[in-house]
Amino acid sequence: MAKSPAPSTPKPHAAPPRDIDVAKLLTEEQRAEIRRKAEIKIKARDIADAEELYLKQEMERLDKERHPEIFPEMRTIRLDLALYADRVILDGRTYFAGEEYTVPKAVYDVLLECGQATFRHDDEIKSGDTNDAFYRRQRQASTERRVSMKTGAVETQRVNF
Repeated sequence: MAKSPAPSTPKPHAAPPRDIDVAKLLTEEQRAEIRRKAEIKIKARDIADAEELYLKQEMERLDKERHPEIFPEMRTIRLDLALYADRVILDGRTYFAGEEYTVPKAVYDVLLECGQATFRHDDEIKSGDTNDAFYRRQRQASTERRVSMKTGAVETQRVNF
């Protein structure tokens, strides 16, 4: 059985925009009184916002004091990377070189290691000693072991690369 739509209430119509000359309609005393009321309302709103913010800050501080194991230690880092790297993307968040971030200690450690790795890589490239020279050198001689599938015997053969 289908429900019938709820009866709609007529919406109040807003007055069409018009030019109002406040100076002609209100006296100087009336405008001063309205200004005073506006200042009181704004001050009351600011006080309410400040109270709410202070309440949140105090709750967070007390929570950290009572349950420090829940809140990770925060550290501030200025991300220093080699010239070829302009950013680090970690868990979908971008950290730009030269910027300062306050992050949990675990993220701090990773960003620090990323910065060190960029400088290590830059040094390897610029020095010409690429750490893999060991693998590029021709070896004098090497022994290669093979296990026979038929007999299970181990054969040793000398091979030059």
